[in-house]
Amino acid sequence: MEITKRIAEYVTNAGLEDFPPEAIQAAKGAIMDCLGCMLAGSREPLAQILVDFVGSNGGNGSSSIVGRGVKAPAAEAALVNGAMAHALDYDDITRALKGHPSAVLVPAALALAEEEEASGRELLLAYILGFEVACSVGEAMSVAYSDDLGWHPTGPLGHLGAAAKLVKAGFTASLDALEGRFGFMHAFSGGAGYDAGRVLQTLGKECYLVQSGIEIKKYPCCGSAHLALDATHRMLEGHLVEPMDVDRIVVLVDFDPPRSLIHDRPKSALEGKFSMQYCLAAALLDRKTGMDSFTDEQVMRPEVQALIPKITMRRIPGYEGQPSWTEAYNQVEVHLKDGSVVRERSDRIKEGALRGATMDEIAYKFRDCAAVALTPSATEELVVSLGNLEEVENVRALTDLLRGG
Repeated sequence: MEITKRIAEYVTNAGLEDFPPEAIQAAKGAIMDCLGCMLAGSREPLAQILVDFVGSNGGNGSSSIVGRGVKAPAAEAALVNGAMAHALDYDDITRALKGHPSAVLVPAALALAEEEEASGRELLLAYILGFEVACSVGEAMSVAYSDDLGWHPTGPLGHLGAAAKLVKAGFTASLDALEGRFGFMHAFSGGAGYDAGRVLQTLGKECYLVQSGIEIKKYPCCGSAHLALDATHRMLEGHLVEPMDVDRIVVLVDFDPPRSLIHDRPKSALEGKFSMQYCLAAALLDRKTGMDSFTDEQVMRPEVQALIPKITMRRIPGYEGQPSWTEAYNQVEVHLKDGSVVRERSDRIKEGALRGATMDEIAYKFRDCAAVALTPSATEELVVSLGNLEEVENVRALTDLLRGG
């Protein structure tokens, strides 16, 4: 079927004018959001480790490491920036990929755009094309790929969307490397359940940026906890729920637990990010969920640890064993000691290109994330430029600011 050839033709011939304004606006929002996540992640321990690693390999190059004040060869800058973008688990997700698109697409596109002195318009197009390719292949994969085989969809599919310099240099492989008997889709789908022909049916004919959309995260933790957190915060707006009055909490989720929320008794900040029990306990106690919610000290608070065992996750009745996200909602039930029950449900947004946040809200999040690495004046200049990315003549005007001091 020569899917690889079809993808090559698609990315060669498509232009920004082929996409609706809604998709272009969503891409700008996703890029701004991802860069904010990079800046926040630039102060995490892994950032220093990776910067030192790059330096030990010779350092210096054409592409900026965001928030660190240094440059590196494009491939190594993309590596560090990608790790920082995902370090806090604050980066966006999309249903078609069932993973994080921007954390792999933006670092690669940004590094090459800076090296090539590309325009903001070209950066936007690179992001959109990578998104469409990764989602098109992702939709054709087996259900087992994301649910049962142990793969994190972001990496394998993301690298298809972020393929870069080797292609330009003439690096080739079999034309059935994706759909062949021993190809990508067969291997990562566990040998069954995939539909390679679907890529030919959808690529360039559907706009995944609109149909699957970009889900912007409100909270710096695993996306599987977000609907339940939305429901909890909505509940707290309408009800006075005191933690001391809680007998137990049941969270009905749209996946077979625990999936990625594997820590039911977390003891550290990182474990807390992947714990439904901690996320909801902290939300009830603090009435908010932010970056300062995830520290070792916050997780180990006695009042949090006392509430955690009272919280359990269950699949929504009747959906056990079905693919994740089938139901598209979560429900939180707080059973109080007086016998009453407070319930709140939160539904996944299923329409629109930009989901979960407006451009103004993304700009607010960007400012919050950038505060750890950039000056206020640099931050404001970036907010304006990223909001009008298609008008930026040379991406280096952005990366010089993003690099920081």
